[in-house]
Amino acid sequence: MRFARVMSMLLLIPLCSSCKIQGMEYPRYGVTVTNTQMNALHPRQAVDVVAMQLDGLKSFQHTMLKMHQIPIELTVKMDKTQIGSIGILVNKFHELPLDYRPDDLVYPRAPFIFDERVDKRKLRKEAARALEQLIAGARQDGIYLAGVSAFRSHAAQTAIYHSNVRRYGKKNAELYCAEPGHSEHKTGLAVDLTRSDGRCAAEACFADMKEAKWLQNHAHEYGYIVRYPKGKEHITGYQYEPWHIRYVGKKLSALLTARRITLEEYYDSSYPYWSAPENG
Repeated sequence: MRFARVMSMLLLIPLCSSCKIQGMEYPRYGVTVTNTQMNALHPRQAVDVVAMQLDGLKSFQHTMLKMHQIPIELTVKMDKTQIGSIGILVNKFHELPLDYRPDDLVYPRAPFIFDERVDKRKLRKEAARALEQLIAGARQDGIYLAGVSAFRSHAAQTAIYHSNVRRYGKKNAELYCAEPGHSEHKTGLAVDLTRSDGRCAAEACFADMKEAKWLQNHAHEYGYIVRYPKGKEHITGYQYEPWHIRYVGKKLSALLTARRITLEEYYDSSYPYWSAPENG
């Protein structure tokens, strides 16, 4: 009887379907937030809402586990393999099709360090609008950012990859440069940023600049994450790239930031939902 009551409580927590996030609801707050409602919020308000949900959910889960030892896992459900999914996982082990090119690429109304209207200035529409908001938000904080490189075709990535291999050798090149088909830039959801004068564009010195620190602290408020964070090189397979941000949507970016994990860790179902470090 007690088990039945517990299970009925657990059923109050809906699972979100792939890329159609229905919101989260649970007893402590009784709050349901839809994607439409989230998108209507100011970015920083959206982060506060998700943080509130996380705190309540983790508390509820811990209580249930302690009382009944029932494993509970709830995440924002995203499809890591569906081509075109905002949450797609592209890395050294997950490859995009040779002929893949997003059909909703647009030019974001955002500054780049070059003037030409070429492919590497484009992003998928949703990511482009979010980038516009991010750059505007940074400007309000006295931070002036500009794009370096966004979408890359398979041919463009092939040329960049082989150039780096010739220059640095395969092993060193692959610490920073993805093989053709394995680059996030091909998704149209990733962009490299730098300061508006172009200094330290896609270079290690960018890490020491206030622009990098702002991205680290605020990118998630606009649906972006720093995709290759410091200290996670053994997981992502790439060196720390504070300039490379990836659009995953506001809900997932808030969750990843709250848990301090990468997309690779997020899609590992054995990684406990509530086990993100509290400090450090």
